[in-house]
Amino acid sequence: MTRYELESRERHKKPKIWNGDGVEGKQAIGRARCAVREAARAVRDGCHGDKLLHMCWNNKSWNVLNDDVLLEAARCGNRECAQTIAEHHHHGEGLTKEGVMRASFAAAASGHYDIVEMLSDSIAFDLSCSLSTAHYEIGLASKNAEFVWRLIRAEAPMACSQMEDVTDLVVSHYTGAIADERERLQIEMMMMKYVENCLDDGSAEWDSQTPTPELDLDSGVGAYETEDAIGNDEKEYTAREWR
Repeated sequence: MTRYELESRERHKKPKIWNGDGVEGKQAIGRARCAVREAARAVRDGCHGDKLLHMCWNNKSWNVLNDDVLLEAARCGNRECAQTIAEHHHHGEGLTKEGVMRASFAAAASGHYDIVEMLSDSIAFDLSCSLSTAHYEIGLASKNAEFVWRLIRAEAPMACSQMEDVTDLVVSHYTGAIADERERLQIEMMMMKYVENCLDDGSAEWDSQTPTPELDLDSGVGAYETEDAIGNDEKEYTAREWR
């Protein structure tokens, strides 16, 4: 292993928290830029939220709690730091609605639904980025069926034009491993009902009066009880998981 690889591994294992080095003689704006750059690096390396706050407190650099560092946290999936910035941003420059929106879309592109959800309901209302058709577009573009399915379960609003693509993506992903045709059809119909509930105008391209089939859970079909069963292509999904 090369020296660079060893240093990279060690750096990832123990994220370095900036101690103010390298700012001697710099103007205030230079010190601020240095702090933001170091905060973004720490976030990428997996820094915890409390360490980020310590860095701000010890170096009087609250300006790092801004749009740029939030965007970095969203891109790399560091939910803890993203949550910390969302909760304490008012100490520094603060966040903007546009910055939160960029972070939400970046998290969606990386498949980090937890951050997307947090930026929609666990942040100040005037800054929040609500779940929208744009998140479906991003999920469809990356063909991330698990992310799209979580949007559906959260009843994020969906455009009618997206309905067919969304349905095809999640149905093919989650029913591909099911051998029984009847069971696969039942699950598909239930998923279509979930999709219908997300439509912006409440319309649907199939008969919305058709009742969702009630499945016999005691029919002898084995069901996985683990919460992470959905999304694993190697498992056979059963009717119990979709209720």
